[in-house]
Amino acid sequence: MCFTEEYTKQIEHHLEEVEAAEQAELSAQRLKTSSELIQQLMQAGGQTFEQNLASLWDGFIEQTSATIKNFLGIAHLGYVLEHVYAQKLAEQKQRAEQRSSPDWLPRGKPNLLAIPECKIYQMVLTIYEHDEKYETLSRNEVLLCNTKTRVEEVRLFLNRALADPNSYYCMVNCHLLNYDVCRVIETRLSNTADDTVKDYGLAFIYAEEKRDARIRAYLDKYLVKNPLHKKNLCAAVRTNKHLSGKDITIPVYKTVDTDVIIKRLNDDLGNGYGADCYHTIHFDIAHEVESGVDELLFNLIILRSLVNSEGVVWQAQPTQYYIIECMPFTKEGENVHEVLDLLPTTMCYTPDEVLRRYGPNGSLPRGYLGFDHAIFKKAEWQIVFKFLHCLEEKDSSYTLSEEMFDKHSDALGLLIRNCGLANPTWSELRHFVYFLSSQLFKVQASPYCSHSHAGDMPGFRKFVVEFMFKMAQDFATRSLKIAEETPGLNLDEVGQAGSANLLNQLSMKKTWESENHPYLFFNEDGATFTPLGFYVEASHGSAKPYSLVDCNTKEIISEQCIARNLKRALDEAKLAMSENFNMMGRKFPKPYPSDRIIDK
Repeated sequence: MCFTEEYTKQIEHHLEEVEAAEQAELSAQRLKTSSELIQQLMQAGGQTFEQNLASLWDGFIEQTSATIKNFLGIAHLGYVLEHVYAQKLAEQKQRAEQRSSPDWLPRGKPNLLAIPECKIYQMVLTIYEHDEKYETLSRNEVLLCNTKTRVEEVRLFLNRALADPNSYYCMVNCHLLNYDVCRVIETRLSNTADDTVKDYGLAFIYAEEKRDARIRAYLDKYLVKNPLHKKNLCAAVRTNKHLSGKDITIPVYKTVDTDVIIKRLNDDLGNGYGADCYHTIHFDIAHEVESGVDELLFNLIILRSLVNSEGVVWQAQPTQYYIIECMPFTKEGENVHEVLDLLPTTMCYTPDEVLRRYGPNGSLPRGYLGFDHAIFKKAEWQIVFKFLHCLEEKDSSYTLSEEMFDKHSDALGLLIRNCGLANPTWSELRHFVYFLSSQLFKVQASPYCSHSHAGDMPGFRKFVVEFMFKMAQDFATRSLKIAEETPGLNLDEVGQAGSANLLNQLSMKKTWESENHPYLFFNEDGATFTPLGFYVEASHGSAKPYSLVDCNTKEIISEQCIARNLKRALDEAKLAMSENFNMMGRKFPKPYPSDRIIDK
């Protein structure tokens, strides 16, 4: 009975821990019942050892099943695993054909591949490129090893590989495995006599530069020679510009920590599943991160999943768009990260780069994308092209042609030269166009700005249109206080032109929170307007004796820009511009649509 009493004390201690953990949910009666059960078992007499142990176990199962919540019982776990296994067998029958592999990688024995470290991920794709029926890889088939790879991970992977006759399995970066893991590999591969599957596919890849790698010492007899080839399994869109417009940004500094990355993803996006949940996820990898980037990119882009140290998996979904911002090229023009070489690339050129590539006949070389013609023909874009054309042709009346502005290269040049930004992005041009077009339509509709009233309001149309140009430039200009500071501004290039030019470029980047902005908005009636942030003040001794003055600083914004006869006409029409409207209610235009600019 001593053994029974000792075993009973262990169970009693366990029950006390369970009761303490669930004290908030258990009633006093339940605790009393558990205590009485243990007390009765300890005082039981006249029973055999087996009877006491059976009674104790039955009571333990009864109590824990009734008190422990949110736990999966052994019976239920077995039921789940049984169904998972049945589903796997059904999938294997449905996909009865083996995944094809290169002829130089025979099945039925392990294969050790010594590959240059910069070509390891290319070799992974080489192994799987021979089978066109299996378009993508899965985490079940590929295990990316590192210095923290655990024995349990490798043992499970090998058991799965040696029991599957259809797939081909690959362990990558095996030179990073420690002694214990390599011993597990050797032991498992030495005990395959009882395995029912004899035509398994399994390869181990390590860096040939690591001549003292433990994996080579254990599997040297399985070393094979191999050709190198690569296949593109995923597409990449690349740009040299800074990025904006992300749902979530995950900065990666110094080292790649998958635990931190997955925690951030789970905190912000839950488990990531959802057919209607579209997300843009931005990884901002700092230049000082030297190791682990290729592994992260391969897991995320090729295998479409990440795993942390506790086995928690983040599965990428079709509704998620991933943006990777990292150091793209070396000074020799090569990719810093090997995985980027595996992807077919579509380069996103800036508007200025595209403009320089237009040929004499208005065509672009292969690989360069210009305007989407459907967007180009839209009224919002056409009216901006025509007004800017009048500006550069010095047509002060701004008389628009009824014909469509149809030359893409000229239109792009007009936008770049007049948006107020050095080397703008496509997004910045879109902001500029849609804000400006919303105001120019109102200029066209306003009776005060029409050509029929040019004699009554001399120079007013020109004043309003050119004021709209300045407003649109201000709206398209970014603040210096955002994360992507001065996008489109290459400080090295600007610095070569002199410090004065650099300061001039930086001065264009206004900080909205600390500066006043003069605007002229048309009211809802489509005719009258409201000046915001400025007023008209007389300045004598000129043909145009009126200037625009900042409401807050009293500084002159635009000197001597309104003639005397125009000011008189404005006063007669009761379009007062001499009061400070800064404290009045403001009417802003409706947001512009979110159209794409460049062609697909």
